[in-house]
Amino acid sequence: MLEVYKNIKKFRLERGYSQTKLAELAGYKDKTAISHIELGKRKLTPDKVIRFADALGVSPMDLMGWSDEQRRADIVSVLLENNDNEFYNLIINIVKQYRDSNDENKQKMYNLLSAYSDTLK
Repeated sequence: MLEVYKNIKKFRLERGYSQTKLAELAGYKDKTAISHIELGKRKLTPDKVIRFADALGVSPMDLMGWSDEQRRADIVSVLLENNDNEFYNLIINIVKQYRDSNDENKQKMYNLLSAYSDTLK
């Protein structure tokens, strides 16, 4: 997770933002919080990573510094911050089944999950 702290500073500087400006965009009171975050002194939850990514105009995965392979392997564990092993194992099995399926079954799985996701909105 150390990479995310470095990347927050990197993307902030690339955009020409001060710590004060980033604090404003990310919903923090002042630049002190941003300073602590960039130094890795303050833990970031997944929702805060998303907030920083939005403020900096990058994807959360880019902010995390994930390669494409890491993105595929790690995204489920980041989303499941409550360590619900039963649910985690279910998601891993679904991903494995999807990976090993033919195109027709992949489309069916996608449609099913997409339709379910739409009901949650």
